Amino acid sequence: MGEETEALELARDFKKKIARKYGISKIILFGSFETGKSHKWSDIDLLVISDKIWKRSEFMSKMSWE
Repeated sequence: MGEETEALELARDFKKKIARKYGISKIILFGSFETGKSHKWSDIDLLVISDKIWKRSEFMSKMSWE
């Protein structure tokens, strides 16, 4: 499995795991994986769009436990 495919699978799994629980409507992959310029040490950049209003710090704190 290529790095790009793995990144997409991780994003899909992440969305499935948290979508209903946190009101996530969309997760968008961007950055080096989206443009095909990723390398061994690339991180995975995700834009998380939620129907709920969250403070970023509160959301990130909750995600760190998922």
